[in-house]
Amino acid sequence: METRAAALQARLKPRTGNTLPAQATPPCVVGPERADSMAEHEFDPATPAGITVLEQPDSEVARVRFAGTLRGRPVVWQARILTLRRHQRERGGTPVRAFIDVRAVEGESGELVVALPVERIDRPVLVKAATMVRQWKRLDVGRHEFGPTYDEPPPPA
Repeated sequence: METRAAALQARLKPRTGNTLPAQATPPCVVGPERADSMAEHEFDPATPAGITVLEQPDSEVARVRFAGTLRGRPVVWQARILTLRRHQRERGGTPVRAFIDVRAVEGESGELVVALPVERIDRPVLVKAATMVRQWKRLDVGRHEFGPTYDEPPPPA
């Protein structure tokens, strides 16, 4: 007779055949390409399709465009994604928390800012940020903070 713990363990085992092969993940499009309509973005919440890097002046910030939803309606997000270290410097050194700030939403386009507790902004971070925004259950206009407070000490004088 199978024990209850063994039955639970069997249900928690990873199933085979549920993962995408590595080549199935499309690359980010890098450059100043324009995609102003939903028709130019393939939206699938399970993949990073439709992420376009518009600008990345350094490793702490990037401007991207990707497809998502807001209140069940499709939206093309114009997003600024930055590290918490960069955000803290921009705020004059005051302690900060990770956040998603949904700003203007008009028709099928929306603007948001995402600050994350990462060392640098690279392709995996961009994909994770877009996925997080796409999967946020109660995403709405306004600032949504999460995680612990980040307070980097100022550099020595």
